[in-house]
Amino acid sequence: ATGNSATGNSVRGNSIANNGTLGINLQMAGEALGRPTLNDRSDDDSGANTGQNFPLITGIAARDDKTIISGKLESTTNTAFVIDLHFNTRADASGYGEGETWAGSARVTTGSTGTASWSIALAGSFIGETFSATATDVRTQNSSEFGPVKTISPDTPPTVAFSYPQQNANVSDVSGIRGIARDSIAGSGISLVVFYIRRQSDGLYWNSAAWGYRPYGLATLLQNGTPSSANWARPPLLPGIGGVLPSGANLKPGAYTLQVVAYNGLGNKATAAITINVVPGGA
Repeated sequence: ATGNSATGNSVRGNSIANNGTLGINLQMAGEALGRPTLNDRSDDDSGANTGQNFPLITGIAARDDKTIISGKLESTTNTAFVIDLHFNTRADASGYGEGETWAGSARVTTGSTGTASWSIALAGSFIGETFSATATDVRTQNSSEFGPVKTISPDTPPTVAFSYPQQNANVSDVSGIRGIARDSIAGSGISLVVFYIRRQSDGLYWNSAAWGYRPYGLATLLQNGTPSSANWARPPLLPGIGGVLPSGANLKPGAYTLQVVAYNGLGNKATAAITINVVPGGA
């Protein structure tokens, strides 16, 4: 679309892929053909489809055959828009999307700041797929170009470690267990950390109430989290979700294995294990 009169062009629900140039091109005055029209603040410019700003994808969370794509739109104030999400087997060479397969949509309204957040939940795994989105003004029917792409990579596992206790430490109890988990690629984030206590004398696991033969993952609290890392801790008591840690007669002197497992938003996991020795009076 070219020129100030080329407005009201709604481009929704199509399959647009494998083009020699952009899938949707709102060519502004003096702009080279095939060059993405970048967003501008307040989105009050003129030209093809009034230069409608495109939405940005800011986050991808994928786990257990469910994928949630979230993003942000900055455009005109107090305006209703439809966000259309597409995925592609490959991106345009410009790094901006095309629309090979329509995935879903969300309706949002910008406030007085002209911004709106959006999210679209999809069933299934989309590892390796490249996503992009468009915005269409509900009133004027002006559609944007495809925004920058985001690809769901297979990701690499996170890392996890104990900060207390340390390997081969002598302790009198198991309270205060804590550590840190880091995601290798910011974006999916640390979503869950669980740990296990195994008594080496008989191989039994603590299940928050007694010792048993089945491994039992104990809940932890994630603290001071960022998109790529989180401190985790296990207080002695987590009512309702984690029970209690062993103590007193349930924590006899001897060697114990502590194992922690951290999961990131794409379901990849990492483990770490240490041996501790429970002795009267600790160290």
